[in-house]
This record gives sequence, C-alpha cells and structure tokens, in this order.
Amino acid sequence: MIESSLVYSDEDLSVYRIEVDIPIKALKRINCYYLRSGDDSLLIDTGMGIESVKKYIDGEFGGVNRVFATHFHIDHVGGAPEFLEDGVEVIMSKGDIGDIIKLREDPDKYINYIKGIHLENGVPPDLVEKMFARHPGWWRLVDSPNMEDIIGLADGDLIKLGSHELRVVVTPGHTPSHACLYLEDKGLMFVGDHVLSDITPNIPLIRWDLNPLRDFLNSLRKVDKLGPKILYPAHRSIIRDPHKRIHELLQHHDNRLREVTSILGDGLLTAYEVASRMTWDVKFKDWSEFPPSQKYFAVAEALSHLKYLLEEGVVYRVERNGVYYYGLNK
Repeated sequence: MIESSLVYSDEDLSVYRIEVDIPIKALKRINCYYLRSGDDSLLIDTGMGIESVKKYIDGEFGGVNRVFATHFHIDHVGGAPEFLEDGVEVIMSKGDIGDIIKLREDPDKYINYIKGIHLENGVPPDLVEKMFARHPGWWRLVDSPNMEDIIGLADGDLIKLGSHELRVVVTPGHTPSHACLYLEDKGLMFVGDHVLSDITPNIPLIRWDLNPLRDFLNSLRKVDKLGPKILYPAHRSIIRDPHKRIHELLQHHDNRLREVTSILGDGLLTAYEVASRMTWDVKFKDWSEFPPSQKYFAVAEALSHLKYLLEEGVVYRVERNGVYYYGLNK
C-alpha cells in the first residue's frame, strides 16, 4: 500500500510524506518525500521497487523532475530503475553509487569479502552462508537495470528546487557514504536512515578499512551543528527536536561501548561471542532465537563498536587459527 500526506507547506514549498509498505518486519514502511516548489519537484528515496512509487507519483502529482536516494540500501534505491528508464534524473552520493558499481561489477567478490570478515570474527561457517544466501538487499541491486546511470554528488553540492537549494550533507555510518539533504532556508533536513525517531540505525562494519561508528558519531555532531529545525527520516515519525534526538543516539552508543568493554572483562572473545552477549531491543528471548538476518545485523554492529574501541586503544586483537579475538588493554 502507498499513501501520502502533506507534512509541510508554505507560500512556495510543499512537502508530502509518501509511506510505502516494505517486506521488512522491523520497519514495515519507508517514508519517501515528495517536494514541490512552483513547477519543480524532487523525490527523496524510492522504496524497494516492489510497489511502484513512480506510478503513484505520476497519478497523484503528475510526475517528478528528479530523484535523490539517501543511500544504496534496496528500500531506498530499489525503485530507481523505473525512474531512470523514463528519463528521470536519479542522484545519490558519489561514494554510495561507487559501492553499487563495485557490487555490480563483481558481486561474488564484493559479498565474499564481507562474508570473510564474519568468518574471521568467529561466525560459524554454516551461519555465514545462511546470512548471505541470495540476500535480496544485495542481489536486487545486482539484477536491477540502469543503476550505473545514477549521478553521484559530493558533500556540499547543491540541488535546485524552484527558488530553493538543497545541500548534500554526507553522513557516513549507516552506509559508507550515506547522505542527507538540507533545505537550509527552511531548516528542513531529509535524513534517510541517519537519524530515526524511536529506533537506532544499524551501524554495520562492511569494510575493515573503515571505522563506521566513529564516522556515524561525527556525522551526528555534524548535523547537530547545522541546527536543522525538523528532521524527516525514512522510517517512523518526523523528528521535531533534532538536538534532543541526536544526543539520545550519541548517549546510546556511549552506553553500547561501555557494554562491550564490560563484556570483554570476561576475557578474550570473538565478535560473534560479543554480539551474542550484547543487549538488543528485539522480541526474541535469547540469542538462539535470532534468525540469520538479525544475527548479521548484530554481529556487523558489534564489529563497528569493536573497531572503534580498537582504534581508540581500549581493546586489542589477536589471531588464533584464522579467527580474531578481542581483549581489554590494561
């Protein structure tokens, strides 16, 4: 189901939230945003492409001039090919379109690299295979046409919308080059999955050369410093006190880092073992009930916290028989 509602309006700008059902139980829906100023229009995020956001926009609003995807996850860019096929310009950050192109050029190499990170961090091989078995989030990006035609922009680049300009604000963390759009003259920021109202964005480690948690925390501070009045996230509710929510997320990860440090007080552990002992806000009674997809998110986030602590000098890492173990520095 797709439905829309007007969430902001003044004399020269209208913003509609387009809510689209998605088959992701933890999220249920994605918020896409349709902005109109005069005869110009912009769509932010596209849905998965299972339900046609394009057909809905064509019917309800008479089409759109351009599309911006906040990051490369399938629920945000999966509908892009339909717009591209119709000649609509699709834009995202240079870094995230770069990830899509690398994935499409050699999907086995791209995915096997991430699988390797999990294997060397203690995830059982049979579970790794279940985690990545034809994962739709990756393979729909591989199989979708025209993705190479997406235009990449850099931090600080501007997108025109009638008499307004939206600034690209690159906010790595949730993905390596996640990006928000800031309509500064109105104080409105469209934040994708960077800031969510009542759940915390997953911060996964998908490349060992990155420090995604450090990047995410710095990105939160970057957004806070810009001082937006309203945040429009891709899931759940609109955020009308950005400063408060950003500081809740900063505190959440500070607590998580303390928890990981406490867990490592028991001695050397793999990232998989650390993840199994962390506190997760889920419906499952214990770690054994987590499905493979949830274990992937948990381990990937545990890894981001361990990498942060490793680079801060709080923990160390040793290799034993091809598996890494983490311990506290004294």
